[in-house]
Amino acid sequence: MARKEELPTSEAGQQSLFDFVPDAILVSDSKGQIVRINSRAEAMFGYSREELLGQSIDLLLPERLRGSHVGHRAHYYSEPRTRPMGTWSNFSARHKDGSEIPVDINLSAFTQDEKLFVISVVRDISERRRLESTLRESQRTLSTLISNLRGMAYRCKYDRDWTLELASDGCLDLTGYAAADFVQNKKVSFGELIHPEDRDKVWDDVQSAVREKRPFQRTFRITTATGNEKWVWEQGIGIFSSDGTVEALEGFICDITARKRDADALDAYAQRLRSLSHRLFHAQETERRHIARELHDQVSQLLTGLKLNLEMLQHGNAESAGATLAGALGLINDLTTRMRSLSLDLRPSMLDDLGLLPALLWHFDNYTKQTHVRVRFHHDGLDRRMAPDIETAAYRIVQEALTNVARHAGVDEAEVRCSASQTRLDIQVQDHGKGFDSAAALRSHATSGLAGMRERAALLGGHLTVDSKPGEGTRVIAEIPLSSEVNHE
Repeated sequence: MARKEELPTSEAGQQSLFDFVPDAILVSDSKGQIVRINSRAEAMFGYSREELLGQSIDLLLPERLRGSHVGHRAHYYSEPRTRPMGTWSNFSARHKDGSEIPVDINLSAFTQDEKLFVISVVRDISERRRLESTLRESQRTLSTLISNLRGMAYRCKYDRDWTLELASDGCLDLTGYAAADFVQNKKVSFGELIHPEDRDKVWDDVQSAVREKRPFQRTFRITTATGNEKWVWEQGIGIFSSDGTVEALEGFICDITARKRDADALDAYAQRLRSLSHRLFHAQETERRHIARELHDQVSQLLTGLKLNLEMLQHGNAESAGATLAGALGLINDLTTRMRSLSLDLRPSMLDDLGLLPALLWHFDNYTKQTHVRVRFHHDGLDRRMAPDIETAAYRIVQEALTNVARHAGVDEAEVRCSASQTRLDIQVQDHGKGFDSAAALRSHATSGLAGMRERAALLGGHLTVDSKPGEGTRVIAEIPLSSEVNHE
């Protein structure tokens, strides 16, 4: 049985005591009729004191609960005891306007004049329910956002093992381990995944950021559960207690392997462009020196001889005029031939006018006359025009490859094969001469000719390989795509 308690005997004193309580208070008798309420109950339920006194307590219950409440009330009155707030979950009371109010109820019993009374302390928890709903929605939204992140959100201890206290589901995709495997280092610590060469740097960076109480950002490598190496980017911050102690680290880690690979490729490409610019400048200077030497050694000499012949005509006699004029005409013919040869060496006009096949045939004939190296030429599909830049690149690649044969191979014959399909132009220049270590030559950039051929092919989306070994000859193979060419009519 409940402990017997005495209420203040003064009616006014009892009511004053009730009205000071911030929760609604209703006192009911053994029949369930309300015998006393406080002002907070009037405000909560919308009834006046006069409307509630003498009414059944069931009036303040939703209709759907009234039937079952009769049995609950009878059971409680048979064994009255204190029931604290929160005993019933999702319990509701009824307002005068019919709306439902979520409430917590505390029940206690007392006797007076040998009569049993029950005190119901009712607390409106509408605001608490609203806050709980808001919190649940916020947690759901946060959970959705984190689960959709391409990476791992985490909280870990401030130690060198990076002992995780929690991690998002993105952990599995990032590391190959489930989040639970890391929590309290159950199966593996995150510190073990960090590449050995990066561990000290990672730790030093975080220590520095924590000392200065600032966020940290870092890039490092990890090894996944399958043994793959990944580059990751992390941003985090230290969490401090009120006394300044580091409680934990919180942050986010994502995979940047593809981005790092692209950045490295871009750096390599930029370096290639710088190298190409350097070689282009060098080639231009070499060509200028060659032209200057040709002009000085041959053209200039011919012009000097022509000048002398013309002076002799001016001051000579009529008998020698014919021979002098013939000599002058011969010098003019030689000069014309030399200028035409120099012009063709720079760029044969027939490449622009007639196309790749005629230009190559002319070059092979000239090449053999100058070097005494015969060219066996096999071709297929070259009886059509291709884009000017493709024809120029193909001509220069063949020209440079044959120049190398004449200079270094020590042979009297070379073979050139060219074939064009609808999508690709294939070029092959081969000799059976001295050969060389092609890989070492390309790595050292010792020859601008080989590098220049590779760059010409690469700029058109193709590629060029050089296959050569000392004593085994040399083969230059170029493949240039034609899918984007512009036909030249």
